[in-house]
Amino acid sequence: MLNGLATQQSIPDALVYQTFASLGNSNFAKQALAFQHLAGLGVKKDCEKSLVYYQKVAQQVIEDYQSLGITTVANRYNSDITKNIVKLYEWTDPSEKNCGR
Repeated sequence: MLNGLATQQSIPDALVYQTFASLGNSNFAKQALAFQHLAGLGVKKDCEKSLVYYQKVAQQVIEDYQSLGITTVANRYNSDITKNIVKLYEWTDPSEKNCGR
């Protein structure tokens, strides 16, 4: 079965590549493996193994946040992002004009 890019789809091969990528510290591969274990796609459904992969990704995101000083909504009051905040009650959805109301 072709996937549109003229290559054969192979879930076992994908699992091998994702496993090596996750060992190489790829968060995308870890998330893909976590979802595959959570949904049982090509592997036995295992929520515990899925949780381990998701925890590794979460820990890496926390470490990146702390070391790089990434600005998020949670720390917006400590940065210049506050001048770009739009309150929901002040924002008008432009699509409402076209929806026939």
